[in-house]
Amino acid sequence: MRADDIALYGFDGPDGKALFELLTSVSGIGPKLGLALLSAMGPAELVGAIVVQDVALLSSVPGIGKKTAGRVCLELSERLRQRPIGSGELPASAAPLTGAAAEQRELVSALTNLGFPEKDVLAVLRRLPPDAAPFGDRLKRALAMLGRS
Repeated sequence: MRADDIALYGFDGPDGKALFELLTSVSGIGPKLGLALLSAMGPAELVGAIVVQDVALLSSVPGIGKKTAGRVCLELSERLRQRPIGSGELPASAAPLTGAAAEQRELVSALTNLGFPEKDVLAVLRRLPPDAAPFGDRLKRALAMLGRS
């Protein structure tokens, strides 16, 4: 509530509200960007991205640049490790990068090294089915999808 504006924000649950309040405590993140981050990914995914400091994923959200994403990670990652949102445990995405998360990071690296913009790569990788296909097959699918766009 401000002198010139009254705004009302709604959330799916208490986790979303708590995360929104943490996000808006970061310098440069207002209600609009906080909602954009929560709209782009769920609270658990967002907490995981912040804790593992996945600047690439956070900066794929419209309105969030690499500097802002880095600031969010810097200011909130330790706070979220100490006081996780929700069930009291860190989400699986906050675990050390192994398995699918490590493979995802390798796919992003491979495709950006081929010259594709990181934002486009992340959008395509989100559309890939989360199956247990080998790395090469997932890379071929991503290349085919990037070639069409």
